Amino acid sequence: MKMDWLSRIALLLGVVMFGGSAGAEELNDKMVSWLTQYASAAMLDRYTTPEHKVVTIDKKKPEEFQIPLEDARQVIKVAYNTARAQVCHLKDKEAENSEALIKHAQMANKWTDKQLFFIRELQLFVVQITVGTIRITQEGDNKKIELMPKTETLSKVHPCNEDEAKKLTDTIDAYVKEVKQ
Repeated sequence: MKMDWLSRIALLLGVVMFGGSAGAEELNDKMVSWLTQYASAAMLDRYTTPEHKVVTIDKKKPEEFQIPLEDARQVIKVAYNTARAQVCHLKDKEAENSEALIKHAQMANKWTDKQLFFIRELQLFVVQITVGTIRITQEGDNKKIELMPKTETLSKVHPCNEDEAKKLTDTIDAYVKEVKQ
């Protein structure tokens, strides 16, 4: 039986992030673990840092690059806001939020290069699954992550109304300001 996880995850993220006041705290450990697992699977095995340092990722050793669950939960919360900014056509806010997340992680001075890369990848994965640019399918025990054509993406995502765009702008502005301090 073929199953599409995209709709379920995007809907669940939307309900959790905008349906209640607790926000990211409502993301249960299973959901956070699931998202980190799939973000790990989608990662490249090798990348180059902005300082031109080549870093190799051994996916058989997730303890070298994954971050604690609570930190991942916060990355997911920020990434979801980045995705919603994309849906709301708030390009500046989308970029500001994404950049603030990375800056916040770098300023913490507690992450290795591999963990910083994972934070970027987790953010990217959450954005992609939320806006529908990737789909996870399962046939039997085999799961597959696939990129979707642009024509099939945002049309399936809950649209953004004016009130949400305003609230999202305020949320992102507050986060960016907090990171800058």
